[in-house]
Amino acid sequence: MGKVHVVDVKTIASVKGVSMTVERKVDKNVLTEVVDFIQQVNYGEVVITIHDSEIVQVEKKEKRRFKRCPPLCKQS
Repeated sequence: MGKVHVVDVKTIASVKGVSMTVERKVDKNVLTEVVDFIQQVNYGEVVITIHDSEIVQVEKKEKRRFKRCPPLCKQS
């Protein structure tokens, strides 16, 4: 297994007027995969599963919606 490169990730959140900062180290390859998933989804969601402060899984669900045919186009 090759060398693991880590990236410092800083999250700033504000909940009910209270701000907090959380800093974590994330494997660069994992972060790259998460970003790739986000870039691949046009409409949908990306779910990141975290166990013991580490990303262990990423899932994507993409939605495709179709326009309904107006009543006139159904008469052929």
